[in-house]
Amino acid sequence: MSMTTLWRGAIALLGWFALGLQLWLMMSNPAPPGPALSLLNFFSFFTILTNILIALSMTFAASPGAGGAAGFFKRASVRTALTLYIAVVGAVYFLILRHTWDPQGWQLVADRLLHYAIPVLALLDWIFVTPKQGLKPAHTLRWLAYPAAYGAYVLLRGAADGFYPYPFLDVSALGYGRALINLAGLVALFAVGGLGFVGLAKFLSRKASSAETA
Repeated sequence: MSMTTLWRGAIALLGWFALGLQLWLMMSNPAPPGPALSLLNFFSFFTILTNILIALSMTFAASPGAGGAAGFFKRASVRTALTLYIAVVGAVYFLILRHTWDPQGWQLVADRLLHYAIPVLALLDWIFVTPKQGLKPAHTLRWLAYPAAYGAYVLLRGAADGFYPYPFLDVSALGYGRALINLAGLVALFAVGGLGFVGLAKFLSRKASSAETA
């Protein structure tokens, strides 16, 4: 078993543990909204959905297969997209959301794993392990589909039952104008970040090639 397999397997296990812990914390909360709605709310956070994708990608990337789901999650474009998503999760939480609450105990553990540890580990995996050949600026447009679709879901869900997972998308507090501006800003952040990852990939690939020929 290679070191890469062990490394990605460890990240996968940590990710599944953090997700399971967060789910348990939400489902065991005696306060409303109750188990069914708590489960729906759990799957309504971009942080949760993206950490699930990272855990899945690490699980399949650690497998020996080259086809099917394993092959899909080993593609440079897929791994870069997922790294972009989880990097934005960490950045937005650190810059905007961490001041909005004060988690304690096991909630603090889940919070730190989902918002800090997994994003950093995924970024390190991308920098040092993930092949980056073939990435192009055009890939960035495809990568925007996921955050754009999530934004549409949040607005539709909020219009239906008033639940908004993030304050910067809360139409009831901000109005549609400000919420849509914030959503557009987030999509733009993913676009700029995607172009940054493509540029960094080219730089790292050239640096690796130079080191091999030196």
